Amino acid sequence: MSILDSLNALTKTLLGVGIVDVWKQVPQTKEASQKAAQLAQNKHLREAVIIAEKALAVWSIKPGFWERLICQLLLGKLLDNLTQQLKQWRYQVAEVDKLAANGI
Repeated sequence: MSILDSLNALTKTLLGVGIVDVWKQVPQTKEASQKAAQLAQNKHLREAVIIAEKALAVWSIKPGFWERLICQLLLGKLLDNLTQQLKQWRYQVAEVDKLAANGI
């Protein structure tokens, strides 16, 4: 078992979240957030929604104190902002679907 594996196992036991797991996921989440925002800006909302959902799916819905703190340190407000953007994009997609269903 490597030092990183040991550290990850220790923090999972003590804090309820593996610090190494979080550290590895941060760049992927940042990249996905940027890609989703770019797609939304280019009016590809359905693709943006899918990417944002996948990026958020790896994070806890109701994180514990330590997970929240670690995520705050590593991601800042990115998860909160992405969640808000996702809600907005879903609403916009629903509105387009409603207009299309009404034949407008």
